[in-house]
Amino acid sequence: MNYFKYVKPGLISYVTAGVVLAVTLFSLIAAYRYNDYLSNVRQELNDININKYRVKQQGAALNALSESFMLEFGIDAETMDPELKILEAVDKIKKDLADAEVIVGSIEEVPGYKELSVTIKKTMTDYKMIIEFAEYVESWKLPDFQIRNFSVAKTGTGSIDLSIDAALSVPVL
Repeated sequence: MNYFKYVKPGLISYVTAGVVLAVTLFSLIAAYRYNDYLSNVRQELNDININKYRVKQQGAALNALSESFMLEFGIDAETMDPELKILEAVDKIKKDLADAEVIVGSIEEVPGYKELSVTIKKTMTDYKMIIEFAEYVESWKLPDFQIRNFSVAKTGTGSIDLSIDAALSVPVL
């Protein structure tokens, strides 16, 4: 049978309709994928903006913490030298107790800290001076003054011999 003569007049329109349908279908698939990729990019940009905001907040919190360290302890993490802080404290002790005998050991590295052993020997006239000095050095925040041995002995002349074995320690940043 010869069906081609019946199909021949509409064959061009059938092929054209098929091509148009295929192009339309391809365009819809491409548009859907583009829309999906676009929404993913949009979500990632929102995530980046949220993370940028969080990073700014954390940076501000770190700056505030750094400023509080500077105000509270007088240190800056970038320029703080633990050994220098310890030696400044020894100078302060020598200045405050001018006629005291201050024996200083060597600076040792303890895990997380630098530490200097110090022995202070002084003859004082009354107990009030001893208590005031002990309160003063114990109130230091940096370096930490840790008293290991504290001895007081009254001499025959009425004066008081004070001996303090202590350690000055500063955290290593």
